[in-house]
Amino acid sequence: MTNDGPQFAPEGWEQQSFQPDRTSEMTGDYLLPPMPPPPPPNNSRTPLIIAIVAVIVLLAVAGAGWIVWSRISGVEGSPTAGSLASDMPTLSPTSGARPVDLPADAVQCEAVTGPQGEFTRSARGNEATSCPFAEEARIAYARSGAASESSRTVTVYSPVTKKLYDMSCRQTAPGPLVTCTGGNDAVVYLY
Repeated sequence: MTNDGPQFAPEGWEQQSFQPDRTSEMTGDYLLPPMPPPPPPNNSRTPLIIAIVAVIVLLAVAGAGWIVWSRISGVEGSPTAGSLASDMPTLSPTSGARPVDLPADAVQCEAVTGPQGEFTRSARGNEATSCPFAEEARIAYARSGAASESSRTVTVYSPVTKKLYDMSCRQTAPGPLVTCTGGNDAVVYLY
């Protein structure tokens, strides 16, 4: 017998409605993985600070490089030995140094640097010699070693002609007085 009509529970029974189990659908492959939390808002200033520090460092390196380059290449407006000479006091032999008798034709030159080895001053011996050249000879000879009665050749740069010259130098008098000759008839006295 088929009963197509509504079914009623026998007396004393409560009618229950059928609810399908949907937990398998919720926990199965039907669910998507949970969404990650959204990223925090980007109000960090770290990239800006890094960029500013990088620019400052680059400017400092470039400035230092320009100063070194300008001193090496002699660019206008950069300090050179000649321009610094006016700021430096004139040096004379220390009180412990023995006095030196310069030849009558000698013209004392202003020192553009401090003492070089045992030599504090230079003099030019004739009109063919400039004081800047005499000072360069003093520096070159002092760098080559102590004064000696043996002749020693040093190469000297001329700030006037912008050329290099070989000078033969030796101690010619006690005290120490060194005489250098060479180049274009140049004569230099170092003391």
